[in-house]
Amino acid sequence: GETERGDIIDELVGELPVGAPAAPGPEVHAARKAAADDPLDVPAQSLVADLDLLGGHVEDAFSWLIDLIRRTSGADRDAARTHLIELFTLSGDTGAPVVKARHSLASALF
Repeated sequence: GETERGDIIDELVGELPVGAPAAPGPEVHAARKAAADDPLDVPAQSLVADLDLLGGHVEDAFSWLIDLIRRTSGADRDAARTHLIELFTLSGDTGAPVVKARHSLASALF
């Protein structure tokens, strides 16, 4: 669940020296495999987006969740949208990647 994902991210971040690029370890590969195995698993997909964001791949993180929003509906879609908005906030809300992703989000929703 949500706590599980947060714990994994905290663990991954805690292992990184400040300013170090995120080197994919076994946990990252396992997270990506889980997401690939179930493209509708919102927590698994959200974790991959979080890892992309942590690795500096902001646009990839946004695209990952926007694609998930397109594939889901109801509560799953809302959870993915809410998580994407959280990532917008973490990324600074007004940067070019966020503005572009907000337009893509609007297209995905309507």
